[in-house]
Amino acid sequence: RIEAVIIQTKKGPAAVKAGMVIDATGDGDVAFAAGVPYEQGRETDGLCQPGTVSVRLAGADPKVLLENGDMLSEIGRVFKQDYRAGKTGLACKRQDLPFGRLTNGGQISYVNYACAYGIDPTDISDLTRGEIECRKYDIDIWKYLKTHFEALKNIEIASIAPEIGFRDSRRIEGLYKLTIDDMESNRHFDDVIAVFPRFYDMLSPDANMDGDGRVEGKGYVGHIFEPVVDKRSFEIPYRSLLPVNVRNLIVAGRCI
Repeated sequence: RIEAVIIQTKKGPAAVKAGMVIDATGDGDVAFAAGVPYEQGRETDGLCQPGTVSVRLAGADPKVLLENGDMLSEIGRVFKQDYRAGKTGLACKRQDLPFGRLTNGGQISYVNYACAYGIDPTDISDLTRGEIECRKYDIDIWKYLKTHFEALKNIEIASIAPEIGFRDSRRIEGLYKLTIDDMESNRHFDDVIAVFPRFYDMLSPDANMDGDGRVEGKGYVGHIFEPVVDKRSFEIPYRSLLPVNVRNLIVAGRCI
């Protein structure tokens, strides 16, 4: 049982007592400190998905980009083709170039490109390296887009994400472990607390993009991307939020 959680404040450490503790750190930090068993990364090598730092651009020419359909998608296609041909000269290993919404004022809401691979999201030295790498990659992709595409020649960096983000890190051992089979079969749980469309989007942990994106690949060969199909969905049971061995702890977020 957790008697208190010790946090660091501006006036030093403080012990916060509670009858029930909810760990919403995303990394399962409280569960980890309480000794809850966990897994991390993929089974073969422990690699997690890369850390990302998105950048927002302004100054694009919406007239040129929109008059011939979705030109941002075409730019992404050209980028991937040039990357695989070794023509981009960019250091980041990411091979695709996802764009967010283009506004009428010429703002691209995000470019989700900068990726730092081989990062342990729970290691402070790795986090520092990832922050530095990704910000360099954001500058690189800004310069690349300005140089190679007429409609983007006047773009400026409007903002960069304040912190590197991750899609997975620690996965605590819960009273129940949700599996791919559960999700694929749309298994019903009596203690369901969330329902989500059947959808997979996993970045390749090692930058290998040779796979076909199917969930059967489990991220070992390339990425996983399968869009929403008809009305298929999956459920998350409450038991998967309850760690083993600790009576008054619930986790939330990617660490289930």
